[in-house]
Amino acid sequence: MSDGGKTDFYDLKGCKDVDELAEMLDLRGDEFNCLKAIFGIAIARKTGETRHDGTSAQRDANKLAHYGNRIKNRLKNRLKKDGEVAYKEEVFPRT
Repeated sequence: MSDGGKTDFYDLKGCKDVDELAEMLDLRGDEFNCLKAIFGIAIARKTGETRHDGTSAQRDANKLAHYGNRIKNRLKNRLKKDGEVAYKEEVFPRT
């Protein structure tokens, strides 16, 4: 158990971009969209630049909320299956 200090849990293991990170983590489509949205928000905050003219930090935040809700709904009330952890209603209370 960690004492709250730095651990290798978040080590990127040599990934050079978000595509490699997604492959390493075997992300699903909605999870990958969240990763890209977070990356876009952070880059916009740090540099003021966006990926292209049709996007913005607000659009990425909306995308993050949308795909985050898809993940939340998928996990809610999941039965223990195929070695995955079961999630209960109290973990994701209704909002």
